[in-house]
Parts: sequence; C-alpha cells; structure tokens
Amino acid sequence: MVRLNGKGGVEYAVRRDMDGAWLYDADLDGTDGAWEPDAQNATWCASKEDALHVADLNGLTGAEYALAGGYSLWERDWVNEEEIGEDWEPAEPRPVA
Repeated sequence: MVRLNGKGGVEYAVRRDMDGAWLYDADLDGTDGAWEPDAQNATWCASKEDALHVADLNGLTGAEYALAGGYSLWERDWVNEEEIGEDWEPAEPRPVA
C-alpha cells in the first residue's frame, strides 16, 4: 500500500545490515543488483510490498516472503516537487518498525 500525506509520501528500500549498504536494481528484475553505500542511490519503492518484491528478485527473501537475516527494510519521506524550497534536504531513512 502506498502511504501519502498532504505534501508527499513514504518510500521503501532494502539495506544490508553488516555494512549499511543499500540495494540497487536498475531494471527491477534481479539480474544486475548492486550494493551502494549512499541511500540516495538505492532502489526506492512506493510500497513495502514493492521493496520486498525487489528483494525477492535479488534472492534476499526466505520463508514466507520475508527478508532473509542480515537485511532490513527502511523508509523515508518524500515530498512533491512543488513543496521543495531552497532549504529542502532529502529526508534521512529510518528502519521500518
């Protein structure tokens, strides 16, 4: 489910716990996944389900379609382009509770 608010919404990505690297999959097909040190370069998805699907395509899920040990789901807020002012900075990612 996509989470929205009056100024934007929330998006999701997968992070590797041991080194804090972020999953990047340009084509969203699991064939060319990479680990990026910067959250800005992660593959951010509109829903938790979409992020889990990308993780599954990259072999990062286990039983019951859950992330395998050593990986976690993170979220960050995004805003609509018209809400971005001169002092805007991207939101810091936070672990999904």
